[in-house]
Amino acid sequence: MKKTSVCLALICLCGILRAQTPLSQDEALKQLYGSYNPNTKTATLSCTDAQRIDNEKMHGSWWPCDEDSSVVSVEIILMAIVPTWTNPKHKIEEAYLVTSAVPAHATSGFDCHSCEPAIGVAQFVWQGQEWKLEKANAIVGFYGSWGGPPFVDLVAIGPSQYAILLSADFGGQGYTFGSKWLLAPIGKTVAEVWKIQDEQDDYGAYDPKGIDGPSVRYRSAAAIRFSCIFDDSCANGNGYFDIEVISRGQDESGPKMSLKAQNWTDVYQFKGGKYKLVRHQKYIETKAVLNKGR
Repeated sequence: MKKTSVCLALICLCGILRAQTPLSQDEALKQLYGSYNPNTKTATLSCTDAQRIDNEKMHGSWWPCDEDSSVVSVEIILMAIVPTWTNPKHKIEEAYLVTSAVPAHATSGFDCHSCEPAIGVAQFVWQGQEWKLEKANAIVGFYGSWGGPPFVDLVAIGPSQYAILLSADFGGQGYTFGSKWLLAPIGKTVAEVWKIQDEQDDYGAYDPKGIDGPSVRYRSAAAIRFSCIFDDSCANGNGYFDIEVISRGQDESGPKMSLKAQNWTDVYQFKGGKYKLVRHQKYIETKAVLNKGR
């Protein structure tokens, strides 16, 4: 009897270990790229017609949409396993993979200011005791600079929805600004569903005399949060959170704010595969008036 109990315990333990088997990095990359070579850590990218047109508009016939430069070096920049509830009683495990790809044989290197890696994203689901590729896009878009990818984070955009949030800072001639992009599984692919410029300033270009630069310094920054602002937007397990963007900025020109004072609150709602602006509200700071008669 004791021997039977031990055998059952071992069987259960094996089942638990099998269910928690981590997704192999090489296997994930092979499923995303198809042509991935684990020995050289390279793959072959193939642009869509739309990506080829956009690429030619920005760069001419250039990587990775020209066949001579389609071989890329691949790097994993995020890999995470998260639980997802399809209903209150049914939990599944999903894995998210984010990659950065750059030319494998760039003769002059790939470290220019506008050299943006191709960011790929894949979503896997644990089914039938194995990881299955659910949604993927080897070239969601081109993000980053100097050959390096932007900062990457996995965020919840709904009770049962996750997405990849990219963040990057750019600057030139004394002006700096920050941007964010949201990449989410849509249908059988992964696409950019939202973007915003959430920071800006001119501190590096400031000239108090106004000769070599602006005479007024300004800075604005926005806070971003995902929440159920409108109750009907994420009332069920398949819904999406709204995005609330709260921007506050100031200049140093005195009480009168310039056009660069970005003080507003925006709300975006997920509609038709994209986050769209549904409300814009200006922020006006008021001061309480004291009742002198009390």
